[in-house]
Amino acid sequence: MPGRMQRVKVTMVASNVLYQAPIFISICRGLDPAIFDCEFVLLNPGHARFEDTLREFGMPTTRINLYGNRSMPIAFIRLVWHFLRRRPDVVHAHLLHAGLLGMVAAWVTRVKRRLYTHHHANFQPTYFPKRAWIDRMINRFATTIVVATDIVKNVVIKHEGADPAKVELIHFGFSNTEWQSVDAARVEAIRTRY
Repeated sequence: MPGRMQRVKVTMVASNVLYQAPIFISICRGLDPAIFDCEFVLLNPGHARFEDTLREFGMPTTRINLYGNRSMPIAFIRLVWHFLRRRPDVVHAHLLHAGLLGMVAAWVTRVKRRLYTHHHANFQPTYFPKRAWIDRMINRFATTIVVATDIVKNVVIKHEGADPAKVELIHFGFSNTEWQSVDAARVEAIRTRY
């Protein structure tokens, strides 16, 4: 059809997300399926409840097994292969291993928009100073670095040397209506599930 807009293919990559993650659920609910063709790739050591939750939302989900540093080369090759098959317009990575593998694999496969959400302020420099180079590398390969607070923004720019033009401050948003009027059946369903 002439004039019909093609949907933007978005691949979200997350690592070691085993249980419910409200931020990802919020993202799933907020994306307009008429505009975005979204999928998740989870880099996890095995099956996780979170996979089931994503599928309940009708979100296409792929798991690439990642057991630790030794499995990273194989996971990287599988991620590159996945991007070559899918040809996403945007890759959006969350958390350390997803950021490292996802940003580099997206760069290798020539994905033009590579977003990385930086979830921590100073975890690597404080607890793992020898691994702080990983954050700097992820920042280098990302075209946009998303941060949720001014503190994280300052750390990313001042301590990790990220280009300030690449850093976007986006405060996490949650639907307050979900927390204001909670019926007893929903509470019981959550108790039963967890």
